[in-house]
Amino acid sequence: MFVDYRRRMLSGAVVFVFCCLGLGASTDSNPPESQPQKMLVVPKGGNGAPITGFVTTTNGAPKEMTSAVVIWDDEALTVLFECEDSQIVAMHPARDDKEMWRDDCVEVFLDPDHSHNPMSRWFHVLVSASGGVSDEQGPVAEWLSNGAVVSGNAGFDARGVTTKVERTPKGWSAKIRMPWKDIGAKPKASDVWGFNLNRTDHPAEDYLCYSPTRGAFHNINQWGHLVFADADGTMGGVTPEQLALQLKQKHDGVEKSARTIGGVTYDAVDPGEPFTPAPVPPQDWRPPEPSPAERAAGLMAYVTSDPGDYRPDRVPRPAEHASTLASFLTPDEYTPAWFGVRGLDDVQGLTVRVDTSDAPVSVDVRYMHFWPQRTGWKSRQWYITPELLLPCRDGKMQVPMKRGLLEERSFDLKTGVTAAFWLTLNAKADARAGTYNAVVYIQSKDRGDLALPLRIEILPFKLQRPADRSWALYCDPYRWIGMSDAQVMGDLRDFARHGMTGLIEIGLGRADLSGLKEGKASFDATSYRRLAHMAAEAGLPGPHIIKSWDAGAVRDVVAPGVNLERGDWPRAVKEGVAAVARAAVEATRGLPPWYYYGVDEPSSENTFAIQDYQSWHAGGAKTYATVRDIHFIEKTSAYISAPCFVSGLICDEKKSREAREACAKTGAEFWWYGTGSYVNPFPQESYLYHNRYGAGLLFWKSGAKAQATWAFCRPQEDAFNDFDGSHANAREPKEPGMVYPWFLKADDWSTYQGAIPTIAWEALREGVDDYAYLYTLTRTIAEARRHTDQAICKKADAAEAVLNALVEAVPWANCMNEPAFKTPRMQVVRRAVANEIVKLRAALAD
Repeated sequence: MFVDYRRRMLSGAVVFVFCCLGLGASTDSNPPESQPQKMLVVPKGGNGAPITGFVTTTNGAPKEMTSAVVIWDDEALTVLFECEDSQIVAMHPARDDKEMWRDDCVEVFLDPDHSHNPMSRWFHVLVSASGGVSDEQGPVAEWLSNGAVVSGNAGFDARGVTTKVERTPKGWSAKIRMPWKDIGAKPKASDVWGFNLNRTDHPAEDYLCYSPTRGAFHNINQWGHLVFADADGTMGGVTPEQLALQLKQKHDGVEKSARTIGGVTYDAVDPGEPFTPAPVPPQDWRPPEPSPAERAAGLMAYVTSDPGDYRPDRVPRPAEHASTLASFLTPDEYTPAWFGVRGLDDVQGLTVRVDTSDAPVSVDVRYMHFWPQRTGWKSRQWYITPELLLPCRDGKMQVPMKRGLLEERSFDLKTGVTAAFWLTLNAKADARAGTYNAVVYIQSKDRGDLALPLRIEILPFKLQRPADRSWALYCDPYRWIGMSDAQVMGDLRDFARHGMTGLIEIGLGRADLSGLKEGKASFDATSYRRLAHMAAEAGLPGPHIIKSWDAGAVRDVVAPGVNLERGDWPRAVKEGVAAVARAAVEATRGLPPWYYYGVDEPSSENTFAIQDYQSWHAGGAKTYATVRDIHFIEKTSAYISAPCFVSGLICDEKKSREAREACAKTGAEFWWYGTGSYVNPFPQESYLYHNRYGAGLLFWKSGAKAQATWAFCRPQEDAFNDFDGSHANAREPKEPGMVYPWFLKADDWSTYQGAIPTIAWEALREGVDDYAYLYTLTRTIAEARRHTDQAICKKADAAEAVLNALVEAVPWANCMNEPAFKTPRMQVVRRAVANEIVKLRAALAD
């Protein structure tokens, strides 16, 4: 760790503290670039301390300049903002307007206890270019499903706060004076508070910070430090350099502490009880005897039934010993193969290459990276699992370091240690059917090659995919704010390659409520139109799920002061929300379909959610609701177009039938969710089983119209550290998401190189393809039944009987729970289905 100080002494001091607060898994003596934790020293009285150099949330350059001055005295804290602005957006002057953030605005955040904890007391004032003022205080009152803060106590009113907004030759300015009595705390010289200054610049959609938040403005652990100094700039004899060191020591020793977990040293982990290893089942079997070729190579090859079975210390079972590999796929299909090697001796510079010179197939070679992960959202236990699928070639491997950065290292393997490899095969779209022979070579610098013959069968048909079924993905679109169109399109194409068809939690646009008292509303759906067109180009036709829109904005126009959280809404509010819904529907006519998503997993007592959905439905919008409380859907069945049941409510034949029939009665679409990156009660990151079964055979057995997956990629603090997330998400500090970001600069989405895939992400595609095999057989059966030859019709009946028996034989299970059967069972079903398709296609061709 190191501290770098840069000081600019005008009427105050600005100090940048580089404390290596960035934090991740690394054993390198030269860690990646650290992230700045800014510190502002403000003398009491006088002209205060100036700030320039506002940056984007990801530490990028702003599109228009912002500066500020911070002043404090015995009565108040004052902040003066100067904003260059070529196109001022100012439409929401009413106090506490919930839509005020849509204006150009500036914000002040204060953390008086310097806790970096969203559940502590904090203070927030927002002032818009229209002169509007909004305020709130902590602790957090509402969270998004991704763990981001929605709001603190929004009912809080700091009535002593005064503001002044003026136009300037280059834009606009704002003065915010905040009395200590409204803030609820009063500093003395040498006190240090957490704080940040922020600006939202529309329509440039630039989100700027004094201290970059690496996410939402409420990301309290990324705020800077506000140091209150005496009038002469001193701090009780402590210099800025000494104070910076004290802050670093406090962060390291009190707020967080470095730990070694599972052999990985993390710069910081969440405070609390020690992290301890979960119990590990004994490996009480004898390994197989290596072959002469394996002895010469110093490696033993073996294949587990599920790639999640590999561990660094895994002992191969005799039945897992592998001398050949085999795979089958259709033209244009992607499919995986995997194997592991156990070191019989120390080997260096391990390389895997696949010779497919005689096969119309490409192969992407990656290794499975083992690392420690929490066993639950807040667990203090950990286990070692393979998860990341990282590039390796020419004796080198990419290794995760910190905050999305990778480092290339020599791929060395010790005696008795396992390395596991993932091969993604892709057959060319015009590949001819047949069996092809390839060879997988495992090589090291100083030993002989170990060769594994790979038999690849390309089937004589193409997979068909149902147009009336959807695989929707919680896509975490907030990441795209700092990314280029090309980077966003890369994500969208990745979604499509993995079988996804729709996006969840994207934005719809902006409502104009200026005519709402006359019953009129208009809607600007430019943002939805743009993203929906990009998604369609990438191969994602929708429907998409919109999350969400604030009914409080309507309330503030037509019924100020009414509490929407309790009791019946005034008629004017319901009609106002319905007017917005009608305007949104009209503004998106002709675009890919969308559904309105209100409250996540609402209870049956949530009157806000019930009336919100009722109003959007009345306005002609389709609606989507995640259902964990079955009584909620009983109350709202007339208003919900697509109830999306948690997997526990549909995971047996009786429950699934009841959900399907209940939807049929009201004309609703039957959706369900439960695949992705859940850990309750069993971590889905561990095995191929969960997402393959959920997105494929369980989806098919349920008879649902759509299946939703949560979630794609949502880093909390350091994406490569599963043990440091409590400040970002106190409820669920474990890292969520099925993939991990790869950056060229730490935490900088503008340098995003794409998603690092995982076993869970690839498993999702396997499930979608299982469904496609089943669907292709049903379409082939239907085609055969239309044939005039009765013998072919009988073959169709026989194929349908086989299909039904195969599906029925697969157990019902909840894909959130531990595996209910062995993963290869799904591959057996796929192979049998493929055989039936081949037989029917041959009969039709005769």
